[in-house]
Amino acid sequence: MAKVDKLRLAGFKSFTDQTDLDIGPGVTGIVGPNGCGKSNLVDAFKWVMGESSAKQMRGDEMDEIIFGGTTNRPARNLAEVSLVLDNNSRSVNDMFNDTNELEITRRIERGKGSVYNVNGREVRAKDIQLLFADLGSGAKSTALVSQGKIGSLINSKPTERRHLLEEAANITGLHNRRHEAELKIKATEGNLERLNDVIEALEGQLKNLKKQARQAGRYKTISSSIRSAQALVFLIQHAGEITKLVNNTSELSHIKKDLEKKMQAVSSASNIHVDAEKNLSPLRQQEVEKNAKVQRLQLGIKQLDDEVKRIENSKYQSLKRLDDINEDISRENNNIKDAQNSIRKINASLTELKSLMEKQADSLSESSRNLDLITKTVTELENAQTVALDKDNDLREKLQKKREYTTKIETEISTLKNLLEENQVINEWEPVIEKINIETGYELALEAAFSEELYSSTDIQNPIHWSDNPDIRTLQELPHGCTPLSSFVSVPDKLKRRLSQVGYINDDNLGDTLQASLKPGQRIVNSEGFLWRWDGFTKKVRTESNATKNIKYKNRLSKLYEMHNDSKKNEKSFIEQNTPKEAYEDISEKLNNNRKILIEAKTAFENYHNVNEDRKSRINSFEEDQTSWGYRLESSNTQLRLLESRKVSALQEIEELSAQPKIIENKRSKLMDELKASEAEKSDATDNLVEAEKILHEATKNLRKADQEASTSREAQVRSEANIDQINQNIQNLEKTINDVIKCTPGDLRQNTRLKQDEELPDLEKAEKSLQRLNNERENIGAVNLRAEQEYTELDQEISNLINEREDLNKAILKLRAGITKLNKEGRQRLLQSFELVNKNFKELFRNLFGGGKAELSMSGDSDPLEAGLEIYASPPGKKLQNLALLSGGEQALTTVALLFAVFNVNPAPLCILDEVDAPLDDTNVDRFCNLISRISQSTGTKIIIVTHHRMTMARVDRLFGVTMAEKGVSKLVSVNLTEAEKLRDIA
Repeated sequence: MAKVDKLRLAGFKSFTDQTDLDIGPGVTGIVGPNGCGKSNLVDAFKWVMGESSAKQMRGDEMDEIIFGGTTNRPARNLAEVSLVLDNNSRSVNDMFNDTNELEITRRIERGKGSVYNVNGREVRAKDIQLLFADLGSGAKSTALVSQGKIGSLINSKPTERRHLLEEAANITGLHNRRHEAELKIKATEGNLERLNDVIEALEGQLKNLKKQARQAGRYKTISSSIRSAQALVFLIQHAGEITKLVNNTSELSHIKKDLEKKMQAVSSASNIHVDAEKNLSPLRQQEVEKNAKVQRLQLGIKQLDDEVKRIENSKYQSLKRLDDINEDISRENNNIKDAQNSIRKINASLTELKSLMEKQADSLSESSRNLDLITKTVTELENAQTVALDKDNDLREKLQKKREYTTKIETEISTLKNLLEENQVINEWEPVIEKINIETGYELALEAAFSEELYSSTDIQNPIHWSDNPDIRTLQELPHGCTPLSSFVSVPDKLKRRLSQVGYINDDNLGDTLQASLKPGQRIVNSEGFLWRWDGFTKKVRTESNATKNIKYKNRLSKLYEMHNDSKKNEKSFIEQNTPKEAYEDISEKLNNNRKILIEAKTAFENYHNVNEDRKSRINSFEEDQTSWGYRLESSNTQLRLLESRKVSALQEIEELSAQPKIIENKRSKLMDELKASEAEKSDATDNLVEAEKILHEATKNLRKADQEASTSREAQVRSEANIDQINQNIQNLEKTINDVIKCTPGDLRQNTRLKQDEELPDLEKAEKSLQRLNNERENIGAVNLRAEQEYTELDQEISNLINEREDLNKAILKLRAGITKLNKEGRQRLLQSFELVNKNFKELFRNLFGGGKAELSMSGDSDPLEAGLEIYASPPGKKLQNLALLSGGEQALTTVALLFAVFNVNPAPLCILDEVDAPLDDTNVDRFCNLISRISQSTGTKIIIVTHHRMTMARVDRLFGVTMAEKGVSKLVSVNLTEAEKLRDIA
């Protein structure tokens, strides 16, 4: 069995600093005042073992376990708890059974959740829970007995107690595995259902693909015919182009021969032309020089004439521009006047429209108010109509609720009567409790004051009875701060002497303070049933007997009878005062009249509104025009200033141009004299050149004729070659198209047609019409899925694979169910074996704790042990065998301890934690309890931690840890090794 050696916590609840709790062999005690944080250590054990409920951690959410800060210390963002296990025995499950020591750590960060680590390796919460379940421990194990667990075990249902046997049989881990297998079956069945849906959907698709495949087959047949027809068209076109190529090649050969003859004639004429040009060149040079000089002089004169014309033209343009500027100035002045007139008219129109708008505003406002008033009236009438229709239903519903309330009270009265009958103790003598009247809320205080003495009789014939005693002459006053319980309780005279010495308080802390002031025979109680007695005895455990319950039931029953009578009277009064009144027709008539008025008011309002909107639109339009004319006026003023500036510049330019012609005339007279002398020299050179040019002209004429004839032949050659190139290009394009469309060479085209080898080619137009007819036929088929056959095959294969997968899932489900059956069989065997051992141990431990008596367990309910409940019967010495609920608080505590340790002896856990289990026990029972836990620790090797306030328990533990809170809100752990202390004492 693995051993728990140490608990380490940091930032967990009030333990903000790192704290180590070394857990030695035997019994370890933890003590400290209330509220110092002792139970936080127990919570730390539960949390690190996998507790997932924040409620079990005494909080609303899991982040609340992180240290929340104090006035002197800030809050922390994370908390960590580690538990160190000695695994030398290799007794944990295989997942963690490879090391001698296991450090299990759980860490939580605020807002991010918690993580688990084992020796630094992250694991799942389920793995940790299963680890401790296999060790017979865990957050919900009976080895962790926290405050209130004894009471919850007593009050729990038999089926809820079954987990004790499951822990004894060590099948809690097996139970988790069975649950996991059931979840896997559920998930697999879900997958199987989805798989069946997929197969059904795919089979529907398969039918559609089969239909599409037939359509694709027809499409392919027509496409094959189109391919043959297309091949025939290509064959005819290719044969035609070949014929053209042969004819054009023959024509080109004739053109080349004619060109060769004409090129020889060009060569002869060219030689004659060259000789003539050699003689002409010097004469031409001379003529050019003389002509150039004349041209320079003429050009100079012309430039002067042009300059005069340019000046005159510039002057004319300036004058014209001046006229244009004057016209522009006049036009801009007119624009300014127009803009000013338009703005005045627009302002007048705006003033008139705004005046009309102001006059109509009151009418529109009045119409709007009238419309709102009528609308409100219609709405109120509609609401009234709805209220009138619903009022009857509302009244009926309210009446039904009142009757249901009465029925609820009657049901509770019946239930309380049944409970009183069940709790009625058959006794020859009437118990005194039947003669007591007590205010509600003080029942537990009465029980704490009198305990089992409430069942005694006032009849002196009863061996156990209350006797008449004289009143105490001098009553001992109760301590200041408590109220006599007699203020809230009415008892027979025989009990008044006892009741006079019982005080009642509301503050628990006040009881500890006043206990020292109690005089002999006095005691103090509170509403929770706590007791402080004069002799130092204190009981801070809430217990509630059947007698106390009966008092509560009777008080409640009395109150319920009053409530029932009040409810009946209220119901009758409600029926009398709430008879529905029919007002629907009157409201409907008023509603129809007001709806007509509403329609008329809406029409009037809309008319006013439309006229108003029209005027707003016109105002906006006038304002836009006003802005536009403003822009125009500003633009015209700017343009006018610019034109005035241009006018000044034009006048200056005209004055300058008027002085230029006289200067130019003097330059022109000089150039005319030079021109006359140069023209005489040019005439002589021209006569010589004319003669030479006649000779060259004849030679050029002959050369041009020969060259023209040769050029005509060359052009014919080029045209013929271009035709041949175009035909070759056509053939190449056609062959490429044939290869792209038919996937063959032109020589193989006939094989792709339906023509015989020696059959003559048909007409091209006829072949093209046949091709067009087939294309139209294919297009009429519509959209076709050409991959339908392939998709059909693929989908059929996919369905086959899914069917195989479905068979695999069915096999997996059968295998999982077989595994669950095996787990159930093993669980039943182990549970039955454990039941016998636990029952035997329970009987023995019960006798040891009570010093006698009888106790036994029995399985109830379902015949299946895995579903059966666990009944507990106990008979302390001197009492009959009875149910636990009939025992006193101390007896219940001892019985529960006996049962828990009976389970523990069958399947010992490495650690047992007892949180204030000894609180309801008296000194004698505490001694027996301490002897029991010491024997169990020695016999099983289990380490036991007990949280206690009892001095006797503190004295019996092997070591003692104290939890203090010297700093408010921060817990500290201090240790005292009692075994070592005893050794030192013996040595001394």
